[in-house]
Amino acid sequence: IGSLVTQLTSSHCPVPVRCLALPSGHLVTGSDKELFHYYGLDAEGIERAATAFLRDTALSRPGARP
Repeated sequence: IGSLVTQLTSSHCPVPVRCLALPSGHLVTGSDKELFHYYGLDAEGIERAATAFLRDTALSRPGARP
């Protein structure tokens, strides 16, 4: 679904996009809660990824200061 959202978004409003997902291949085992935490797909992990993405995107703009 992430690639579909990215495709639709970029065709109407080209903006930087960061997709979060489980990696393909073998996964560690555990409960859903443990897996989401391990792969950064729980609330805290998504917040960290979004904050880093916004910071990195802002810093990549011309004239941006750290």
